[in-house]
Amino acid sequence: MSFGIGVAHSSALRFRHFTDMDGLSSNTVRCVYQDNMGYIWAGTNGGLNRFNSYHFTKFYTVKQDSTSLGNSNIYSIADESPTSRGRVWIGAVNGIYIFDNASGHFSHLPIVIGERELSPIIFSMTPDHNGNMWIATLGEGLLRYNLETKSFTQYDRQSHPQIFERNTVAKIIIDSDRNVWVGVGGRYICRYNAEIDDFAAFRVEDSITHQPISRISTIYED
Repeated sequence: MSFGIGVAHSSALRFRHFTDMDGLSSNTVRCVYQDNMGYIWAGTNGGLNRFNSYHFTKFYTVKQDSTSLGNSNIYSIADESPTSRGRVWIGAVNGIYIFDNASGHFSHLPIVIGERELSPIIFSMTPDHNGNMWIATLGEGLLRYNLETKSFTQYDRQSHPQIFERNTVAKIIIDSDRNVWVGVGGRYICRYNAEIDDFAAFRVEDSITHQPISRISTIYED
């Protein structure tokens, strides 16, 4: 894992390289995230790491400890809300775990749709400004969790066949106008319309690429 630091009045960049020799739990880093408290989190295939600018704190699965991280194979990290400073959500290879900064403990969030409990790989998570967490999965499409009602809504190939060619969603972002954008693992980038609870689909291969979309981002002007 490397951090780039811009140097004032210069085009030069300085990088500091961190490996397992510096305290990182694994050299395979799948995601990096800075939370609302300023900590840098790194999710790896061998555990979760929190960096405080000086050293790493590592979190692993501890057998017979229900307050530990339930799976050490991490794919995504997100604050619970855009302004939250209390809880951090961790997307793993088998579902979602929530870290409470006050207690230092983890809890598992069951993903229940109807009578089914799902355990998908969590590729991406993003909180919106309306009390929802948006969750991108491998195999179960797009999920929305309402923090007030504590319930999930699923968007997938069955409910939206015109958008989801397969039930893989790679990435979710919120733009500066608070729109939810979804990178579907096929030909479309989609924008959520809350008024009709549906999506506007943009077929990107017509103008950009013929490859599946795996990452999307926004560019903010100062």
